[in-house]
Amino acid sequence: KDGTNSSSSTAGAAGAAAYISNDSFNPASLSALQQTPTTGDLIIVTEPVIPLPEYLDALQADTTVSNTQRADAVAWGICNLIQGLTFLHNHAKVAHGNLCPHAIFVTPSGDFKLSGLHLLTPIGIADGATGPTPHFRHFERDITPNMYRSPERIECRWDAISTSPIHIMDAYSMGILLPEIYSHIGAGTNGKLPTKLEKACRRLASQAISGRPRVAP
Repeated sequence: KDGTNSSSSTAGAAGAAAYISNDSFNPASLSALQQTPTTGDLIIVTEPVIPLPEYLDALQADTTVSNTQRADAVAWGICNLIQGLTFLHNHAKVAHGNLCPHAIFVTPSGDFKLSGLHLLTPIGIADGATGPTPHFRHFERDITPNMYRSPERIECRWDAISTSPIHIMDAYSMGILLPEIYSHIGAGTNGKLPTKLEKACRRLASQAISGRPRVAP
């Protein structure tokens, strides 16, 4: 891809900028090289990337690499995602809130990059109500695919979220995302989640908020 993305969600882009300043650069997030406002749209020029599903298709089609190499490439990318989420949670003090395949892009060198930052939100913010920001509460069901939304999000239990650790929503999404990635033949594991990740994914995608561990390297 040419690295040019267009979005009409100017408010979401502005919200992301409010939570991640220039001195808080996250190396695992998609880099914006230039932002050009136009009538009704915000055009963002990024580093060269392709969507995660397209990357997995390319890995599957490449006959010059082995399944071991495919699995190693995907494992490296997942490490990138974990590092990115750790930065958001521990340094920027925000939840990503939109972790799903369409929010992940891959560079020519195979690095996975977090994008889809429309819903970045602190947790427990004093905004006159409980839970994440009003922007998050209003738009999240329309932006994030339902399968990646944790039970308390689907039930609009913002009070439960506001009194929980910042990682809980992203942890649930990661627990759903990992099996989805490995179900692709291009991930090099014959469409199966590696055994060593099974327990971790069950805990991450726990229905109980208190049962979800932090997403950490």
